[in-house]
Amino acid sequence: MREKWMKILPKLTDNLANPQVIQCPNCGEHGVEYLYIGDEKTRIGYFQIWCNNCLKGIYISRAKAPVNARFVSFDHNLNGIIPKYEIDD
Repeated sequence: MREKWMKILPKLTDNLANPQVIQCPNCGEHGVEYLYIGDEKTRIGYFQIWCNNCLKGIYISRAKAPVNARFVSFDHNLNGIIPKYEIDD
């Protein structure tokens, strides 16, 4: 299933301001969200992608956040920002 999530990455990077238009590769609904978490200076860290409908998703380590992407630093409290989703292998 991870391969299907990876296939939506180009769509996601083209729609960083409105990721909800992207269809979830797991459930088929529109509800994809994302967040980059990383170092504030380099913007390198990891990338979490999930579906708010089925609560499945993936994370990608060693990713660089584009300037216009949703981003928080490593020391940011993530409570309430990212739901508890299941990694979709």
